[in-house]
Amino acid sequence: MRESDVAVTAPDAAAEIRRHRDAIDDLDGRIIALLAERRRTSSEIQRIRKGSGGPGLDHSREEIVLARYGDVLADEGRQVASAVLSLCRGKLPQTGPSAA
Repeated sequence: MRESDVAVTAPDAAAEIRRHRDAIDDLDGRIIALLAERRRTSSEIQRIRKGSGGPGLDHSREEIVLARYGDVLADEGRQVASAVLSLCRGKLPQTGPSAA
């Protein structure tokens, strides 16, 4: 029997899982911080664009972001990009009858 075939004991497995979960928690914290930074940066771009008379959204730029995530992460990447874009868009001004 090879060493790699030896079953991991429950305490060893629990410790290993805990280490991996700690790593995931660290990664999640970093992702959240990066998303907050991205949201602030996106808000600044929107402020500048609107201040110069431009539109709040740049649909061609959003398509580039969707494609970039999709190229690396396939369809799920496009879903992640869509969520990131939605998060970073902020509140859009409402139009129509419900805007009152």
